[in-house]
Amino acid sequence: MIYDEISKELSRLGAESGKPVRSVDDPQMRTTALYIIPAGWLIAFEPAATLFVGRYAGQDLRLIGTHEISFCDLTLDHIQGEFNSLLAKLSVG
Repeated sequence: MIYDEISKELSRLGAESGKPVRSVDDPQMRTTALYIIPAGWLIAFEPAATLFVGRYAGQDLRLIGTHEISFCDLTLDHIQGEFNSLLAKLSVG
């Protein structure tokens, strides 16, 4: 996938989730992020051609990276799965 497709999908997921999701898009940095507080986050960073996935830790909600996925390995289903996994953590608490 290319950055524009990934960015569009992240924005769509955030807008349609009905959950406390913050979407941040920085066109100059070619970065789109979804913050699902306090469950985790997804950040698409075009210069690295990578989707970074992580969680929050501690009372100050530090960002902790858990894994990263190259854009060339991503599919819409994969992005949806990562997002759903984070949403599930909201339900568990």
